[in-house]
Amino acid sequence: MKALLLTIITGLFFLLGIFLNKICKSNKNINILSISLSFIILINLIIFDIIPEIKESITFYTFLFIILGLVLLKLMDFFVPHHHHEHKEKNDNIKEHNNHLNHIGFITIMALLLHNVIENMALFNLTISNFKAGFLMCLGIGLHNIPLGFQIGSNLKNKGKFNIFILTISGFIGGIISLLFKDIPESITIYLLSFTLGMLIYLTIFELLKEVMQNIKNKYTYFGFIIGIILIIILRFI
Repeated sequence: MKALLLTIITGLFFLLGIFLNKICKSNKNINILSISLSFIILINLIIFDIIPEIKESITFYTFLFIILGLVLLKLMDFFVPHHHHEHKEKNDNIKEHNNHLNHIGFITIMALLLHNVIENMALFNLTISNFKAGFLMCLGIGLHNIPLGFQIGSNLKNKGKFNIFILTISGFIGGIISLLFKDIPESITIYLLSFTLGMLIYLTIFELLKEVMQNIKNKYTYFGFIIGIILIIILRFI
């Protein structure tokens, strides 16, 4: 039940991003902080939780599933809207940014849906074996969803509310799928964890790190680092 609850929470971060967009008037510092915070949390999760879980069972197939997880997210990102925030406050860039949001169509929504279903299937299976690791992954996924919600909120119309609802419950859908197939052999669990590791490696190195480096001189990047470290320390003692 706890694992299913975490999959619901990840979807709620979309709504948090939309809410922050409305009250902060698209303040990019909120995005910068959430990205750096997510980066620290996921690095900790990879090094201190998932790798120790699978290191005793490393085989050719575990490496294969790590690569599959990485490649799948790469394929998904061809359709997911990019959420970089390096645009300056110039008319051309603002127009470009708005045009980008206006072209979020059916393919993008479906890609985001599939992206979150798959991520939360992995989250569910990780939480079953290690709740603290699952909680950290939940935070990592959720904080990564805030900038997407932030951008979606910039173009939210009445006709888009159904799409937002579907995205919000997409994590829960992934959890339900994993719940239906939870009685699986330990070897399959290792492969799922390896698959999860591949996705997290891609998310951390090829998405979050890039944005962290683009905003490395911004003080909110360091605020995110500090909050992330404090949160990890607290969780280690719970």
